[in-house]
Amino acid sequence: MNTKDVKDIKILGAETQRVMANNEVWWSGSYDKTGSPGPKKLIGGNMEAGFFGEVPTRDFITGDELARRIGLTEGVSQFSNEPWLKFSYMGKVEFVAKKTIRYGISWNAINAANAVTGQRTIDIGGKTYKIRLMKGKTEGKQNDSSSYNGDINKGSEWNKLMLPIHQKAPSNWDYKGNVNSPTENWNVGYTDNDLFTHSDAGNGSYSWCQEYGEGTKYRVIRGCDCVSDSSSIYPYTDGYTRGWRPVLELVD
Repeated sequence: MNTKDVKDIKILGAETQRVMANNEVWWSGSYDKTGSPGPKKLIGGNMEAGFFGEVPTRDFITGDELARRIGLTEGVSQFSNEPWLKFSYMGKVEFVAKKTIRYGISWNAINAANAVTGQRTIDIGGKTYKIRLMKGKTEGKQNDSSSYNGDINKGSEWNKLMLPIHQKAPSNWDYKGNVNSPTENWNVGYTDNDLFTHSDAGNGSYSWCQEYGEGTKYRVIRGCDCVSDSSSIYPYTDGYTRGWRPVLELVD
């Protein structure tokens, strides 16, 4: 960008708005400058919560290769070549499986592979990524075991990323008690079938999340009867509905 292209610069809170010569509005931080694969410009949102688009597995990693690399063998492979969803979240770039890439898998098995909270890292294309599950509860409530639904879901990573890309954004949610409505709407329009966030979509639509459920004997799952749903089940269960939707978070 040349300085002469800038017609006006206004300071708006912590962000800088740049109005270019072609009248396109850019926001500081709206571009991925990390060199990670996939689209570089945000479709919607900002670097605290935003969506860049899809990344094909040929440019990143397949589900089968990821499971092999971390030694995760429980469950049944599916959608190994389905694209990844590239997001920004809390200033980081991360990749989330568009669909669950294994089903019939327990939370305990994922935890045994050290792939729940980001303790483990892997190298893909010369870059380092933390591997973890999504957060189904509000940030800072990951160790809270008081409930699995309602207000505790509203500020979650799941809500901030998965809901704005869904066709029901911003206000047409089935489980309104779990959602700060209206949400953002990034005009992407994925369905529950697209994202595998409803039991009608097939095996593995219940995405394991990091947190306790209602009590420490349970773990949270999201995407049971729709993208806004939240429930909890025993972490040792590996029924056909249980799914692995990994997050690969780019390390600085």
